Amino acid sequence: MLSRFNPTQKISSDGAKVFMKGPIKWDPGEKGRCKIEATITQGSVSAKCDTGSYNEGKTEWDCTGDAQGGTFQPGNADSHGEIIVEEGGPAQDWPDKAVQLQH
Repeated sequence: MLSRFNPTQKISSDGAKVFMKGPIKWDPGEKGRCKIEATITQGSVSAKCDTGSYNEGKTEWDCTGDAQGGTFQPGNADSHGEIIVEEGGPAQDWPDKAVQLQH
């Protein structure tokens, strides 16, 4: 299993929330279940969220994080994600990457 962030992530109009999304890719015939832990950081502002469990065949994850330390603004931010394997696996590495925040 493999996951990443979509290159663009949505923020609420007041910048208090970020709506995180990304793909989940499964190898052909792979069986398993996982959760996603995701964090977006922009300067001193960050948000973290955890998903529920996803089984093979699910192709996208999403969760909402509340801004801590201020509010998000449109522009560049850093993302960090981890796949928590509950069954099957192992998960492929998920490198940190810059994303674009927009309303």
